[in-house]
Amino acid sequence: MEDRTHRLEAADMFISSLGATVKYGGDIASYSKAFDRINMPEPRRFIETETSSATESFYSVLLHEHVHWSGHQKRLSRDLSGRFGTSAYAMEELVAELGAAFLCADLGISVAPRMDHAVYIRTWLVVLRQEKAAIITASSAAMAAIRYLSELASKNIEGRKAMP
Repeated sequence: MEDRTHRLEAADMFISSLGATVKYGGDIASYSKAFDRINMPEPRRFIETETSSATESFYSVLLHEHVHWSGHQKRLSRDLSGRFGTSAYAMEELVAELGAAFLCADLGISVAPRMDHAVYIRTWLVVLRQEKAAIITASSAAMAAIRYLSELASKNIEGRKAMP
C-alpha cells in the first residue's frame, strides 16, 4: 500500500518534542493508559476522503491521541477510566477531538468532519443534553491539554537547542 501522507515538518517537530511513546502498526489508533503509549496505524493506512487528505487525517488522529496522552495521571490527571458508551468516555473523546482541532489549526492542518465522528457525536449529544455546561468543561480541559502540550514542546525544543 502506497503512503499517501506527506510529512509536515512543523507538526513532526511538535509531536516528536512531546516525547510520547508511539507504536505504529495495526488498524486502530488508541491511547493505552496502562502502557502510557499511543498506538497508531502506519501512515500509509490513511487515505484521502471527500473531506480530508491522507496527511490531514493522519495528523489529526495522531494529535487526538496526544491529547488523550496528556490526560495521564502523571501529566494532567484527567479521568481516562470511561468505557465506550459512557458519559466519561464521551467527555474524554470530546476533549481529545476539540484539542486536536485546536492543535491542527495552530499547526496549519485543515480538518473537516470525518465519518467516524458520527459515532462520537451521538455520545456527545447525550452528555451535552444531560449537562448544559459540558461543552464549556470539555473546552476548558482541551485548552489545558493544549497549554500543557505546547509548554512541554517549547521546553523540550529549547532544551535541544541548548545542547552542545
